[in-house]
Amino acid sequence: MHCIICSFDTVFLLLSPHPNLHGLLILLKQSEIHAIVARRRESEYLLKRITPRKADFLKYIQDELQLEKLRQLRAKKQQALERDRLSKLGRLDDENNNMTNKNHIGDFHIIQNIHLLFRRTLRKYDKEDVSIFLQYADVCKQLKSWNKLPEVYEEAMQIHPHCVGLWIEAASHEFFHRQSVSTARVLLQRALRINKTNKDLWWQSFALEYHHIAKMKGRRAVLKGTNPTEEAEDNDLNSSLFAVAKIVYDKAIEAIPDDVTFRLGFLDLCKTFPYTDSMEAHVYKTIRRDFSDQPKAWIARAAHILEQQQQQLAKESGNDEGANVPQGFTVLPEKDSGDDESDNDSDSDNDEDSEKEPAKKKRKSKHESSRSEETHEDPVLATIQKANRVVEASKMALESVEFLWSYWEKVEDIFTDTGMIGRTRKNILVFLQEFFHELALKNDFESYNVSVALKHAEYYVRVDQIEEARIVVADFLEKALEQGGKEKDAMNLTSAWMTLADLTGQVQSIEEAGKILKQALKNTPMSKPDYLILMLNLFGAELTLAKQQVDTSETTRKQVTDVFQKILLLSSSGSIVAFSEDTNSVVSAFGVSSVAQACYHFLAHCVDTLGPLSGSRIASRTVMLQSNFLDSLDPKCMPVEDVQFLVGFVDKCLEIEIDYLKKIGKTSGPERKKAKVHLRQLYDAAIRLFSSVQSLASTYQQRRNEATLL
Repeated sequence: MHCIICSFDTVFLLLSPHPNLHGLLILLKQSEIHAIVARRRESEYLLKRITPRKADFLKYIQDELQLEKLRQLRAKKQQALERDRLSKLGRLDDENNNMTNKNHIGDFHIIQNIHLLFRRTLRKYDKEDVSIFLQYADVCKQLKSWNKLPEVYEEAMQIHPHCVGLWIEAASHEFFHRQSVSTARVLLQRALRINKTNKDLWWQSFALEYHHIAKMKGRRAVLKGTNPTEEAEDNDLNSSLFAVAKIVYDKAIEAIPDDVTFRLGFLDLCKTFPYTDSMEAHVYKTIRRDFSDQPKAWIARAAHILEQQQQQLAKESGNDEGANVPQGFTVLPEKDSGDDESDNDSDSDNDEDSEKEPAKKKRKSKHESSRSEETHEDPVLATIQKANRVVEASKMALESVEFLWSYWEKVEDIFTDTGMIGRTRKNILVFLQEFFHELALKNDFESYNVSVALKHAEYYVRVDQIEEARIVVADFLEKALEQGGKEKDAMNLTSAWMTLADLTGQVQSIEEAGKILKQALKNTPMSKPDYLILMLNLFGAELTLAKQQVDTSETTRKQVTDVFQKILLLSSSGSIVAFSEDTNSVVSAFGVSSVAQACYHFLAHCVDTLGPLSGSRIASRTVMLQSNFLDSLDPKCMPVEDVQFLVGFVDKCLEIEIDYLKKIGKTSGPERKKAKVHLRQLYDAAIRLFSSVQSLASTYQQRRNEATLL
């Protein structure tokens, strides 16, 4: 009956694989063959709908892949049993193994069917979904259909020429599996003609060349052995082996000339390959030439000096274990392109010019000698100092400070002498102190912005001068408010207010820190997410102040409750839509960083100050029964940590109520009835709160149904 409804080609597809399935009778049972036929028939009917679904095609393919895995497992098992049988008979020779491993028609017809299904799928969805091609390519790799794979890539790249991943995958297959570097180059060059400014394609072309270089070097070492003279010649970028890599890089920066991050990506690639010293030098040379005003370029140059120093020390300590390893800097500061040109000009001068101006050269050499001694002591600091003279302070300040702190942490890894470590760190601190002082005197909020001010405070914290750090942040906020701090970016000012409150709590008192946060709230718009962050910090400060008191006063309890109720009101009113990414990165100075965490701490505060039952009921009524807070939450979209705090809050309230009911027993009275009603309300509120998380909602529903006390 089904065949009458279906078209002729469907009937053909259903019947044609069946003879091939008979070849699997030695591996599969008759019932399994019947199940395969029934499953294929059902799948074919689904594919012949008026509007077939892509999921049906993919499900059919997945079923066939599972069948192929089953066939392979059964074949391996049968071959193992056959080898054991032949070994017992003493007939385990090559001829018998060849007969045992002989392929049958059933061994490859499943793979043919999978390819056919993919072809039918691509005819239907080729122009709209590149993921089908990627799945087809993965299946070809899984089935080891290496001859089919280039055809898949070729067809996919014709239909989706701007999908960079296809080109890269195809080139990778040509190089690593078919051992054809020329074909891989052609593919990437075709991709670059279509996608001229795609960074990944340029990086992969560069990486391809160094894969080829490493391969050729390894082959030469096996065939001819290592020759230091040939190695030195081959490492030259002008040699035939490295010339293509240099051409790729030069063409890449010609296509994308104004992106320093793009060029730094080539440096990252160089660190993953051997024989890249000359190329790294070439990349740094182009960066110095083209990006003298880019902070990232200067930071990369300073980091390069550190890497050179580490490599030099490691090399010298490895070669001469008993020799005295240099304890200071052995790497000179790098020269800019302008310096190189001046050196070349001086080399080209004839002797007459050098004799005409001996006095000038002597004066110049004296002036430069003192400067060279200063920079030779620490070329990293010299590079950063020069960068801050060349680049605008508003662009370079924060980058310099972050790099110097990372340099501070790496000093112990670079030097072995404790004296040199101390001197280097002292030089860093002196440099930072003068640097921050100059920025602060400018009164320029573009260069001395809130991020730099916080780094300035961090400097004093690292040297154990907390009061100085507090003064720095306080002065910055005072100047910012005079310039219109309310109009500035709220997140930046919020981080400054939180840092000031934290430092004030350390050097003065928590009460003074609370006053700072209240002042911050007055200067922050209530419609901003930062207002809620400040409220959470104020709540944490009030909790800390309450814990410091032996007997918590009624005034303190009222202040804590008022702040908490404002937090719930802000969370449920919709005035604060959501936290931004920058807001989520702020760490609370007083241990409360989310509303869920505030609820849990409020419960603990009420229990500690009012007792378990009274405190639990006040907290549960405030959070779950008398506010719209629950309706504004979606635990499914919340961080796991916040969900855990909410679960802890609910479980603690339920536990206290259940313990109280067990304590009063089965005596009738209004108190027991009141407790049962409150417990039922808590369960209902919990089910409503976690309605979007099915597992939690069903758990609380089951607990409510099983509660014998209800």
